[in-house]
Amino acid sequence: MPSNHHIVLNFKGERTILIHHQPWKFNLPDLDRSRWVYLTSMSPSYLESNVVEQLINYIERSGAKLFYQPGTFQIKFGVNKNARLLSLTELFIVNLEEAKVILGHHESDNISIKKLLNGIVDLGSRMAIITDGGKGSFGFDGEKYYKLDIFPANLVEMTGAGDAYATGVLAGLFHGKDLPEAMRWGAANGASVVEQVGPQAGLLSYDKMQEKLKENVKIVTKEI
Repeated sequence: MPSNHHIVLNFKGERTILIHHQPWKFNLPDLDRSRWVYLTSMSPSYLESNVVEQLINYIERSGAKLFYQPGTFQIKFGVNKNARLLSLTELFIVNLEEAKVILGHHESDNISIKKLLNGIVDLGSRMAIITDGGKGSFGFDGEKYYKLDIFPANLVEMTGAGDAYATGVLAGLFHGKDLPEAMRWGAANGASVVEQVGPQAGLLSYDKMQEKLKENVKIVTKEI
């Protein structure tokens, strides 16, 4: 089958990506038991399949925890249309602009970060994170609100920074860390990725992650 096509326009570290998703027939394979499921961007053709229902069934059968980072088309078609999936979500993560769109606000609206985090959790997930580029990230564990500044980095190219942050957070949770510490894992992974070209070259191994965290030991998640 033809592959997806992505054109990345890079200017002074910032990037715009032009995307064409090849139609794909989604079908969840017969997976072994897992502790976590990471659900992220899918092509628009996911609506023509029952992959979401398959995923819900798998999570309910296996007891796996769901980490949900919706992509462009899930947000466009309405992530809040599937209440059952959201109710099974352990952590929901989006950027600031996406959070506003999901909650029915305009991107230019001045909405407090706590209100946005509350709004995301009210959709059904147990915890939420909202990223805001150079301003860092914000989290809510259902009781307390948090803020974390970015880790310093020699910016080369931003592609994959958000995905690296998300997967870093998930790695922290997988290794038993609480949300504030897992956010530090995300910041470390994101900072490493932007120092390389493309979304994969800078991804941290477990040992490299520990080194990055130690280098930035003074940058901690604070309660707000």
